[in-house]
Amino acid sequence: MSKQDYFDNEAISRGDLLKFKESSKKGAFKMKAGNEKADTDDMNFGRAFHSYMELGVDCQDEDVFVIDESERPEPTKDYRTKVNKEWKEDMKAIAMDYDSIVTVEQWKQIVQMATSIHRTEFYKKAFNKVGVVEFEREFYTTINGTKYKCITDVAIEYEDRIIIIDWKTTKNSLDVDNLYTVKKDVYAWDLHVQNVHYKKVVKATTKKEVIFCFMFVEKDAPYEALPLVFGEGSDFDVAGEMIWNRCNANFLEYASGKQISIAEKLNNGILVL
Repeated sequence: MSKQDYFDNEAISRGDLLKFKESSKKGAFKMKAGNEKADTDDMNFGRAFHSYMELGVDCQDEDVFVIDESERPEPTKDYRTKVNKEWKEDMKAIAMDYDSIVTVEQWKQIVQMATSIHRTEFYKKAFNKVGVVEFEREFYTTINGTKYKCITDVAIEYEDRIIIIDWKTTKNSLDVDNLYTVKKDVYAWDLHVQNVHYKKVVKATTKKEVIFCFMFVEKDAPYEALPLVFGEGSDFDVAGEMIWNRCNANFLEYASGKQISIAEKLNNGILVL
C-alpha cells in the first residue's frame, strides 16, 4: 500500500482524532476542510532526514536531491539576481521527482543528526539485529467497531514485544539539566496523545507489549540526541489517555450520523461559529 493509499484509507489516524480535541462540532468543521497543507521548509527538511534514517546515503538515489549552492552562476550573490533565480528554478525542475531538496549544508546537518542518534545506547540496543526492523510500517485495527490506523517511522518486532520509534527534530536545546523545552514540544505537538494512539493500535494489531520512543535530535550543533519514553501511569501518560478518550468520544458522536450543526446561527448575514 502506498503512502497515499494509507492517507486515503477510511480508518482513523491520530491526526484525525486530534481534530476533535475541542468538540465534535469543531472536529466536523476541520474534517470538512480536509487535510491539505502547504509544504514548508521544515517539512521538506524532515522528509530528507527521515529518508536518511532509513536509507543512509542511498537516499540520494531517489528520495533526496542535494543542491550545491556554491555552483550557482553568481555565488557571492543571493537568489534575487536573475541568473541565480533561473539556476535555482532549473535545479528544482531537475529534482521534481525527488521527495525533498536540500542544500549541501543541510545535508551535512542531517548526517550529523543521524550520527548522534546512532551513538545513543537506546538506538544501539534497539537495532541489535535480533528484532525484525521495518520502516514506515502501517498498522490497522478495529476497536469496539471503529477502525483506527497509524504509520510508524520504525517498528522493531521481537517475539514478545514491539518497539516503535518516531523521529523528532527540534530547534530547541536538549540540555538534560533543563528539559522544559522538551515538555513544551510534547504539549505543542500532542506527543502524549500520539503515544496513546499508537500503543492502542499497535497492541490491538500485534497482541504484543508496545514500547514507544520519541527520538529527539537537535537540528543545530551540537546535534544532541535524546530518546523520550512516557512511563506507564505517568502524568503525561494519564493526560494523553484522557485527551485521546475525549477526542475519540467527540469523533464517535460525529461518526454516529448525528446532525452536528457547524454554524450556531446566521445573524444578519454573518456566520457565527
